Amino acid sequence: MSSWKAYYDLKKTAAWYDKHQFVVNPKREEIAEAIVNMFPCKKDAKISVLDLGAGTGFLTEKILKAYPEAIVTCVDGAKEMLKIAKTRLKSHLDRVSFQVRDFSKRGWNKSLGSFNVVASLFAIHHIQDRYKRTLYKQIYRMLEQNGYFLLGDLVKSRYDVFEEKYEDIWCKIIQQRAKDILGIERTLEQVKQKDRELRASQRDMPATVDEQIGWLREAGFSLAECVWKWYRLALFVALK
Repeated sequence: MSSWKAYYDLKKTAAWYDKHQFVVNPKREEIAEAIVNMFPCKKDAKISVLDLGAGTGFLTEKILKAYPEAIVTCVDGAKEMLKIAKTRLKSHLDRVSFQVRDFSKRGWNKSLGSFNVVASLFAIHHIQDRYKRTLYKQIYRMLEQNGYFLLGDLVKSRYDVFEEKYEDIWCKIIQQRAKDILGIERTLEQVKQKDRELRASQRDMPATVDEQIGWLREAGFSLAECVWKWYRLALFVALK
């Protein structure tokens, strides 16, 4: 079992993730909206979408509401996360399906078919770089011609001095949100330590923006660009 899968495929962890992501992941709403806005179609288009690493269904819910004719396949390696997704998306079950699959493993995409859009939010940074490169090639082959791959994920800086600044900004925001929303007061150093522990337990392995774009082009995408960035977060768009 993948280390990230072992972490997330626990009922307690899945519930905590769904409840606290809006606190520990600043700009979650904004990057999800950016993904939805970058879809290459009109709102009434009949499109097939793969949400890769769908988790508790946060992004899928936004897609289904924005595109009422869309059909979405949710893929995630953690069964407990998808259980929460099914509850969240219960009013859309005629347009969504769920597949428990570990996308770091060979053959994860067998029999899934092709898609107009593959979208992923906060998932692919959990796998090693060599698996990311293989995954992007698989996604390329799964997309219809002129299909889009929309990747919203954690990234890292090429430079330690910037990475330290990103951490400082990120954790100051979490510190304030925890106080305002949850009533929890911690020093900045305590927040930083908790953030580091969380990233270690989740086996975070983010890549740089340049690495991601290079791997997308290597996979065969004709166009690949970072269209949105906020310190540790980035949205990439790749066109087949």
